[in-house]
Amino acid sequence: MDELEELERSGLIESDMLEYHFRLSLILREFIHGNYGISAVEMTTFEISSALNDAITENRREIMYFLVYADMVKFASVQPELHEIRAKTQELKLFFWRYAPVQDA
Repeated sequence: MDELEELERSGLIESDMLEYHFRLSLILREFIHGNYGISAVEMTTFEISSALNDAITENRREIMYFLVYADMVKFASVQPELHEIRAKTQELKLFFWRYAPVQDA
């Protein structure tokens, strides 16, 4: 979650939407790796979908929703409005909050 907050503070949301979404996707892929043991950073979205089918069912749909959204910006030239990007970022924060494992103090 720290990486996501750092990304928000970076200013990339206004200056480089493409880079912002590459980093957003990377943060989620690192979360997948850390929580499910799937090497998502080196995988395509399709490969991640297949791996998630074998690993989890509970939040697979939410994960894929975010990955496909980021892919649409990164590879299909979709240009969401700033308020949409901020809303998606907040949704991802809530996702992390719900599904991140509790860490010992």
